[in-house]
Amino acid sequence: MKLASAYSNFILLENAYWIDCNSAVYLEKTLFYADQCFAEQTVEQEQDISFWSELGDIYRDCEQFSRAMACYQKEQELFQVEMQEESVTVNTKLVHFQTDMAFCNLKMKQFSEMEENYEEAIALANQLYGEEHEETGEIWAAYACALIDWYNAQPSRELLKKCKAAMEQALEILLEHDVYGEVRIANLMMRYSSVLSELGEFQNCDIVAAEALECFQKNFGELHEQMQWAYLMVGDNYHKAGDKENARRYYDLAIRVLRENDYETDELEERVEEILQGM
Repeated sequence: MKLASAYSNFILLENAYWIDCNSAVYLEKTLFYADQCFAEQTVEQEQDISFWSELGDIYRDCEQFSRAMACYQKEQELFQVEMQEESVTVNTKLVHFQTDMAFCNLKMKQFSEMEENYEEAIALANQLYGEEHEETGEIWAAYACALIDWYNAQPSRELLKKCKAAMEQALEILLEHDVYGEVRIANLMMRYSSVLSELGEFQNCDIVAAEALECFQKNFGELHEQMQWAYLMVGDNYHKAGDKENARRYYDLAIRVLRENDYETDELEERVEEILQGM
């Protein structure tokens, strides 16, 4: 089990710090050891909450979401028995369990189940931490971003309104605390601007996007490779508003970022021309 965890941690480090290696090899090895641990579990391990939690995390990180969910469900069963024995009704593990399940639901496109799990996580967090606590705000942020992914897969105005409400709740809480980080806040605000744009609230969209863009430029510089996404988001907002001049301006900035960082630009240039010709 320790060996499987070590490989899983390496994958996480690779994603976080851009270590240059063949991740497919590490994924294969991680899954091999995880499957081996699952097949050879002892009677002791079968009743060990941490065993199922760690195994679920490994499968999740390896994008084996159905296997991860099976492990998390076993973890929940054991933990609920433990809680009953100790006469406890709310625990941080229950909150994390719900968010882990919601993440797997999202990746498996089980959107209704994802929504139920996030709503349960928020209800538990309200009881455990309080409605205005930063932990609760972070769950609202994850939920809002998941709702955007759901909207992108199955567009509807009702979903868009849910996205807006969840994002506003997340931002209201997180802006009260100094633990989330201004770049992460700016990331949320940029995604929020996209929701406002989809709803046709272009004036508010411009204000939110401008604030987020200013933060990105301050932290990364105007032509850092991470700016491409921000410029594309702003360009898309102007495209939805029918403002061709500003849409072109920000699309061109995104293309310039690619050139400055030695990336190929042909595909993006073709896409931009198609968008602008349709306006």
